[in-house]
Amino acid sequence: MAIESCQGSYNAQCFADSGSAAPYCVLISASGSHRTTGYRAFLQKESSVDALLSFALCHERTTEPDFETLAAFQVTLAVESLTRVTEVRIRDKKGEHVVAVENLPTLLPTCSA
Repeated sequence: MAIESCQGSYNAQCFADSGSAAPYCVLISASGSHRTTGYRAFLQKESSVDALLSFALCHERTTEPDFETLAAFQVTLAVESLTRVTEVRIRDKKGEHVVAVENLPTLLPTCSA
């Protein structure tokens, strides 16, 4: 199956993570919809030439039947960071987006990036 760029809406949060080796955890989520079923959406980390964490929102066809109906999706990715993150870059079908990161107070140690 071919991996293609997808498009969506984004949210990112950063919090201190006392339960892992890295002091911070960043949660990036994407949501959107496809006009048919049969797609699996996912976020993947990309290499970056600058300090911003970079990701791509992609999708690939599955072997599921293809029905013409609105198929909503939401995907989330957790990554560890050595520093507090204020912005992330997400590349999708419409181009690059710089998303402001909401910094949260310390949460329970649940990040297992």
